[in-house]
Amino acid sequence: METLRRSLSRWKRYHIKVHLADEDLLIPLTVKPTDNVMDLRAQLVREGITSWKKTFYYNARQLGEEETVKEAKIQNGSVLLLVSHKRPLKLQLQASNDTVIQASCRSTESDCDSLSGLADAGERSESPKLKAQISRA
Repeated sequence: METLRRSLSRWKRYHIKVHLADEDLLIPLTVKPTDNVMDLRAQLVREGITSWKKTFYYNARQLGEEETVKEAKIQNGSVLLLVSHKRPLKLQLQASNDTVIQASCRSTESDCDSLSGLADAGERSESPKLKAQISRA
């Protein structure tokens, strides 16, 4: 009986969905219990969606790359969350009078660059000179 159960599990399929938080999309996938996170990434690439630098979460728990669907206890109808790795950026502005303003930017680096551009504009205006420094937290 156990052998029959194991052989049938090879044919078992789960219909799950992957929620892409950044694009607000819900992508349907069909997976096997033996599929791991890398297999899910490959399926998403076939759908035209990149999962580079993104993390899968299920039941508020981060999934490991080698973790299988069965190990993660993912079932038919489950929804996985795919979230980008966006480490916060720190922006430090220093005026000519040695006043230092520090800010954290959780958005993209280009958004923090635009804040840096505001500091550069301050250098060219009549306001105190500002130096901008951007670094990863």
